[in-house]
This record gives sequence, structure tokens and C-alpha cells, in this order.
Amino acid sequence: LKRMLKNQNGILDNLSPNPLPQAIEIHVKREYQNSASIENLVERLRTYPGINDIEYGDEWVQKFTTIFSFLNLVGLLMTGLIILATIFIISNTIKLSIYSRIDEIEIMKLVGATEGFIKFPFFLEGLFQGTLGSLTSIGLLFTLYRVSTKWLINHRFLELSFLSLSFLPQDLIWMIILAGALL
Repeated sequence: LKRMLKNQNGILDNLSPNPLPQAIEIHVKREYQNSASIENLVERLRTYPGINDIEYGDEWVQKFTTIFSFLNLVGLLMTGLIILATIFIISNTIKLSIYSRIDEIEIMKLVGATEGFIKFPFFLEGLFQGTLGSLTSIGLLFTLYRVSTKWLINHRFLELSFLSLSFLPQDLIWMIILAGALL
């Protein structure tokens, strides 16, 4: 600063050698990154002597927590609606499948087929369709993942250090396929 203000040295005469206050930057662990934990930490830090000011963006933390709570609620509501729609669609599909083959089912009953023999092809068809549907959805999701990451890389959004994208974990993929087959 003295070099920059060559002609105005008098400005710096009343300043101490270090005019900037001492500062400590604290990084909070992920499990404590919520408004209640941060408020608790700030209150504990205020009790230490020599701490004049604590800046942590309390309004921002409160707004961020409120937004995440709202998004969680919206996500739960949408999940509930999707589950209800799925149940409705599946039950109607089963009814339509049975109605379309009602003549075959009645003939099988007249010939003496057991309930299990009649239901087994429906279970196999449902297993096949559920597995195929879950594989199709994972394939489409993977394609969307690849396209979006390629776009983000081309537009230099992934150069940000905090942003790292990865596809679904393999355990979750197998759970989705199994859930589709069971459904």
C-alpha cells in the first residue's frame, strides 16, 4: 500500500503496522450445517473474550434452511402423488389385461385349470414389463446424465470445485430394477 501511495505517505502515518483485525475462518462439518447447530456454535463463540464480531450470514442460513424445508415438503408431496398415480395406473392396467383375456380365462376354468396356472402368465408378464420399464427408465436417466454433464463441461460449469456429478450408485440401480420387477 505504501508503494501504491508513493506521493501520499501522510495518509498511512496514523495506522498501526497491521490495521486489519485478526480473523478466523471456521468451516463447519456437514452434519452440523443447519441453522440450530450454527446458532449454538455462534452463541458459544460469543462467550470467548476478544471476539468482537461474528459474521456467518444468519439471515442467509435461515432462508436457506427454509427453502430446503419447503423443497423437502414439495418432494414428499410429489412422491405421494406419483405413488398414488402409479397404483392407479397399475390397477387399471391389470383390470384391462384381465378383461381383454376374460374369454381365455373362462375357457381355462372350464377345462379345469387351477388358479395358479391361470395367474402365472399374468405374473410373468408383470415381472417382464416391470423389469423392462425399470431398465428403460435407468437407460433414459443415464442418457440424460451423460448429455447434461457433457453440456455442463462444455459450458465450464463443472470447473467449480464444489460441484461434482456422478450417476446413481450401483446398489440403487439394482434396487430400482428389483422394485420394478416386484411391482
